[in-house]
Amino acid sequence: MSWSKSQRFKLTLAIGAVLLVGAGCGGGGGGGGGEANKSKPAASGQSVRSGTVVISMKNIRFQPDKVTVARGTKIVWMNDDSVAHDVHKTSGPGPNFASGPAGGMKPGDKYELRFTTPGTIKYVCKVHQPYMAGEITVK
Repeated sequence: MSWSKSQRFKLTLAIGAVLLVGAGCGGGGGGGGGEANKSKPAASGQSVRSGTVVISMKNIRFQPDKVTVARGTKIVWMNDDSVAHDVHKTSGPGPNFASGPAGGMKPGDKYELRFTTPGTIKYVCKVHQPYMAGEITVK
């Protein structure tokens, strides 16, 4: 079977696209280890009676982006990404909060806050909004 120049070019493009998509789906690796010592983020919408909930900032999103917690629960936002982020309240009950200036949380930084006022609080990363937004419901 003989392939024309145009067919070979299209096949090369298709293979290249598949390889790029596959590379993008691959994990960051990180060398393993150390995972056993990290708090695991709560599943989206998971109810938590008390304690601490970790929200990871990674891949330009909050993970999980929605959580339901009991009053008195501490939320810890961890910047697990390779770029700077921030956390800024946009609406909801209780005092306003912000982790600092836009983009002020460098990779590896964390921001902690205890929630005691019932209601739904919405927040964003000002650098990456509207794509990077989250919600906390306090019961």
